[in-house]
Amino acid sequence: MKSKTHIYVIIMMLALVAINLYLSYYYIIGPGRGEVSWMGFVSLFAALMLIGLTYKYYQSQKKINMDDFNAHIKSDDDRIIK
Repeated sequence: MKSKTHIYVIIMMLALVAINLYLSYYYIIGPGRGEVSWMGFVSLFAALMLIGLTYKYYQSQKKINMDDFNAHIKSDDDRIIK
C-alpha cells in the first residue's frame, strides 16, 4: 500500500507537468505565439523531464514496496515447503 506522501508527490509532479504542457501550448501554438515562442520549447522540455522523473519515482517506490513485502523471506531455501 502506498503511503499518502508518495501519492501527494506524484500528484504534485503531475500538476507541474500539466502546467508546463499548457505553457508550451500557449507559447508555441496558442495566442502567446510571437517573440517568446522559444519559451514554449523550454516548457515542453521541462514537462518531458518531469514525466520521466515521475515515472522513475514511481518505479523506485514500487521496488521499495516489493523489497519491504519480501523482507521476511531470507533465502530461496526458506521458500521451499518442507
